[in-house]
Amino acid sequence: MSVVVYDLWQEITALFGPWIKPLGGPQFSWPWIDSDGMYALQMVQKFSKSVEVLIKHFPGQTSYTLALLWSYYATVLSSPKIPEHFLNSYHAQFTLLPWDKYIPTLEDFDLMLKVRETHPPASASFIGRIVNLLPWQQIFKKAQSSQSPDSNCRLQRNILCLFVQLSCDKFLLEFTNLADLLEEASTFSWDNLDAEGFSEATKWYQTNCDPANVVADTSDPAGCMLRLLKSAAGFGTVALSSSPEVVTKHCAYIHCLMLMLCELARCKEVDLTRVSAVFSALLTECEAVTVTGAPAGSHSYYTTRMWTEIFSALNCCSVPWATAAFFKTLQCWIMESTNLLQLCAIATASASLADVGHMVAVTEACLESYFFTDRASSDGAGWTNAARALVVPELTRTDFINSCVQDCCLLTLFAYSLQTLADMQGLQQKMQLMDWLLYWLKNTNTSSSENEAKLLLLIGKLLQLIDSQLYFGMEENARNHSVELLQGIVQKLVVLGEDKASAGLLGAIGLGRKSAHSIRFRFLCRAMASFLATQAPSYAQLRLQPGAPISVIDSSQLGASYKAAVPCTDIVSESLPIQVIITPPLGKPSDTAMQYLNQLKALLKNRAYSTVHDDVVAASAYIANPQHCMKNAPQLLWKLITEHFPNTYYLLVLKPS
Repeated sequence: MSVVVYDLWQEITALFGPWIKPLGGPQFSWPWIDSDGMYALQMVQKFSKSVEVLIKHFPGQTSYTLALLWSYYATVLSSPKIPEHFLNSYHAQFTLLPWDKYIPTLEDFDLMLKVRETHPPASASFIGRIVNLLPWQQIFKKAQSSQSPDSNCRLQRNILCLFVQLSCDKFLLEFTNLADLLEEASTFSWDNLDAEGFSEATKWYQTNCDPANVVADTSDPAGCMLRLLKSAAGFGTVALSSSPEVVTKHCAYIHCLMLMLCELARCKEVDLTRVSAVFSALLTECEAVTVTGAPAGSHSYYTTRMWTEIFSALNCCSVPWATAAFFKTLQCWIMESTNLLQLCAIATASASLADVGHMVAVTEACLESYFFTDRASSDGAGWTNAARALVVPELTRTDFINSCVQDCCLLTLFAYSLQTLADMQGLQQKMQLMDWLLYWLKNTNTSSSENEAKLLLLIGKLLQLIDSQLYFGMEENARNHSVELLQGIVQKLVVLGEDKASAGLLGAIGLGRKSAHSIRFRFLCRAMASFLATQAPSYAQLRLQPGAPISVIDSSQLGASYKAAVPCTDIVSESLPIQVIITPPLGKPSDTAMQYLNQLKALLKNRAYSTVHDDVVAASAYIANPQHCMKNAPQLLWKLITEHFPNTYYLLVLKPS
């Protein structure tokens, strides 16, 4: 039957062709002159009626007949050179034909894309009108049932590209049913669409569309194409395990959306709140896929790919105010996330982000979120994993560390110190690391109580390393180095424990700025400063053994209760690797140590410290006990942490072994 239809079609085109088609060849000429326009329109109308008669007599060949007409229009009637008023004459009649019964082939869609890209805009509008009339459910159903996977893939690629190109025509979106068609298309199955085709479609859309579409409301037709792309990428409809290319399509969609957001954020008049809301929603969708859609074992792979696309796009956002808004949103979202694989983000940020400050900020937020959500492994295992994930760029290592110190990113610094310590060998290298830790501690300015607990990581690690140094390296230079470190720590603790700043002119006269640190933190700093000053009363002295002299309490001042608890006979310490004979303390106490202890006791009369009254009494007794020496510093710090920072899980690493 198709042969008969084709023969009749040939007769029709032979009859009407000389009247309605342009003349090709070297001397291209129009199908008719202006004075014959009325007669030409009549011939076009009769040509269209002839096609209708052919369809009426061969209803089973309707799709085939319309395919012949489409091919004739695309290759003969329309061309890149023809004026649009000729095309409008064709379109006025051809749009009346029953396109709802036309099922285009792969070759037909190829031709549609070619015409839309190379022919005048009127041809593109004509394609848009007939595309709205096509039976899309039947097209997809027939393709899945009768075509090979490869042909179906090419078909879906062409259809998506056609939809993307048509969606950038505002006239079609506003004055035709294209928006409804795109919404319907988001419910189609796009499983056979390959990643390469999808990436081409997203790149074309991102390059040619209005970036404001990314913040369009759900009721706005401008956002329907993005919803279609999201569906075609497999968000919410396809499990990541169903196809190895789904992850690539997800990443292409993320990259497209991020570039549109960055481009939109460059406009000063844009509402950055809406842009940030879309960015946050995208992060949440990606997290949901990671948690519920990724197969076992592929979570890290997907999350790494996701972060790579996001960070790469953010590198392209060169406008300062937009970049700041994006990273503020990112940090807030990371802190609120409960299921994110933060360690993947840390490793990816180090490799993908161009700005060192952004790299540090993201790493710090990820570490804080990691230790809040992954509480079960927040002890040594948690920090081991964090140190492994951190990758500090070799070329910008100094800038990275300086940014950490300047922005008070102490979790990142601590992870870096653990990473560095694992590669160090010998006492000299560890002494260098301790100098770094002290420098970071002194130069970090925590202007609020939010980051105060992070300082305890540096203090605790310093005390652990000093204890190790004194235990294994009893050389004179090691001991002198330890005393210098302790004095530096005490100086910083004294400053941190102040109720008002004592530095500067106003501080000297008692009008310094009020401390931003909490009561519990200031008390902890004062207690540790007093204890450490007791153990290092001077540059040449260090109390390394229980009962060592130069305590803040002379033996003559000990009360009966202490004498009963600690007999004057020699005592053998079981906590040291060798047996050491301990005698009651002798010598004059340090004036500085006594001053710090008296200042600590003075808190008992300060109403602001009424909540830690019992802790002040206990800490004062602990410090005054001559049986406590330098080796008890980590234990005292841990005791204070458990009492005053019990839910700060990243501090579990300071628990004495």
